[in-house]
Amino acid sequence: MAHDVEKWQRRSGARIFAPSTGYRVCTRCIMDTSDPEIVFDEAGVCNHCHDYERRLAGEVYPGVKGKQQLAKAVAQIKREGAGKKYDCILGLSGGVDSTYVAYVTKQLGLRPLAVHLDNGWNSEISVRNIENIVTILGIDLHTEVLDWEEFRRLQVAFLRASTPDSEIPTDHAIIATLYRLAADHGIRWIMDGSNIVTEIMVPATWSHGHSDWGYIKHLNDTFGGAELKTYPHYDYYDYMVRFPHRDRIQRFPLLNYIDFNKMEAMEIMKKELNWTPYGGKHYESIYTRFYQGYILPKKFGFDKRRSHLSCLVANGRMTRDEALAEIQKPALSEEMEREDRVFVAKKLGLSDAEFDGIMNAERKTFWDYPSSERDLPGTKKYMTFIRAAQFHSGDWTRSTAARLNARLISTRTFPARAWRRLRTLHVDPVGTAAALGRFLRRTAGNAGSSLLRNVMKLTVPLIRPVGNWSRRRLSPEQFERFKSFARKLYAGGRIEPDAAPADLKETTQ
Repeated sequence: MAHDVEKWQRRSGARIFAPSTGYRVCTRCIMDTSDPEIVFDEAGVCNHCHDYERRLAGEVYPGVKGKQQLAKAVAQIKREGAGKKYDCILGLSGGVDSTYVAYVTKQLGLRPLAVHLDNGWNSEISVRNIENIVTILGIDLHTEVLDWEEFRRLQVAFLRASTPDSEIPTDHAIIATLYRLAADHGIRWIMDGSNIVTEIMVPATWSHGHSDWGYIKHLNDTFGGAELKTYPHYDYYDYMVRFPHRDRIQRFPLLNYIDFNKMEAMEIMKKELNWTPYGGKHYESIYTRFYQGYILPKKFGFDKRRSHLSCLVANGRMTRDEALAEIQKPALSEEMEREDRVFVAKKLGLSDAEFDGIMNAERKTFWDYPSSERDLPGTKKYMTFIRAAQFHSGDWTRSTAARLNARLISTRTFPARAWRRLRTLHVDPVGTAAALGRFLRRTAGNAGSSLLRNVMKLTVPLIRPVGNWSRRRLSPEQFERFKSFARKLYAGGRIEPDAAPADLKETTQ
């Protein structure tokens, strides 16, 4: 828990947004000290670049290896989906990644169910793109429409909490809906659009807690003013136990198994799906466009374009100079910025004064509020989740079976091991016989001496009268021999020449 407490303090708003001591930018990509946890090596290369290289080597499968891995996965998905209407499920927002995943999934001969979350912020381009995609590819579409008033209150609650996490309500609801529908339809595979190539350089301090229902619920209870009754959600039990182990649902990052080139993918989608670009990553949502293009950079100093462009630089899809030139451009034009501000504030029911108050409020982070990630680890409830995950995943059964088998093998092999030990044991017959003789003599002597001493103890009351009688009747030489014999009997045959029992000494005086 000490490490967790230290992490709370290190990532709290007071630390993250403390005045910076100096500006610095990576010499390889364009990540900079707007990430308060960034670290540079001696060459000025940041930790994000090193992490990118490591994960690219370990989690991305290009070329022949990727095709082989993908073929195995597709064969398994088809085999497990046999006899069902759908063999996989995917989220469809109309953006680049989700659209290309849908396109490739159909190219692989799979039968996906596409799921779209309508949170009330879809742009016209996004709606049109989705219609074109499902029509041209022949994919069934399920649209999950959120209760607008309930969702509006939740988004306002996140804005009032003053953390850089205000897109979590949408992301959490998307994942919850995908898992629920997958379980309802008996689908094991979610074709995931997240990928290493374009998405992994977003710092944890820029947004955190997407799967944390405890965090979401706390912010809503504190700043939302009404209970969430219909909002799709999942908790830590679902995340750790039910989805991955009981329902055995797996997320498959499809784009990590192909040579994903974002620019080429966009050209393919324009040509074959009548897809229209929307100007920025995830800008298919008006709220996302405004939040990432206005609120994040102006209030928190975070520009997510920096991490996305850095991924392209690290992957060789763009030069560092091109990325630096791109980041100097405004995320939104002045006209779009003004229009989006008016539209978003009005749609959320915020006056200009309320919106300005949100923009000027003290900045905080995920770690400033109660959450499941912060408060559950180490508790009994959390340990029950761990044990349940081990049980439902089969880890407990496998480890128990292995332990019992090891004991059984040990029992079965004991006679053989004992015989092998005897065969290899060196025995000296003469030494063994001599040792045995010494043991028997010592044992017999000890037993005889103990018996004699115990018998002689019974004669203690007779020693004085017998001694007095012997001294009167025997000559001095005979009396000395008698005393010596008596002492030896009393000591059980073990007596030093000068030793004598107290009673005998008294009789000789």
